[in-house]
Amino acid sequence: MPRLTRRLILTSACAAAMLPHAAFAATTHQVSIANMAFVPTRITIKAGDSIEWRNRDSAEHTATDKGGTWDTGILRRNKKAAIRFDTPGEYDYFCEVHPNMQGKITVT
Repeated sequence: MPRLTRRLILTSACAAAMLPHAAFAATTHQVSIANMAFVPTRITIKAGDSIEWRNRDSAEHTATDKGGTWDTGILRRNKKAAIRFDTPGEYDYFCEVHPNMQGKITVT
């Protein structure tokens, strides 16, 4: 490999390593609401990622933070809503319509 090409590769690798975390593409994770449950019940994501909830039940549901910070609002059948999580931590959530439905998000 010519020396100039090798130097360019090293320069590109170093530049990529110095980019801030936010420069990398965020991911949207999927959580289904089916059979009166959040699937998966527990999910781990990175700061800056989003979760999209899609209601696959015939009943209406929400995904609501137990701390009151965020809420999807009512999701009718086949409707979806997404929330972005920028702050690391653990978030317990539930369905306001069916409080026995619960889930947990870990943001790293």
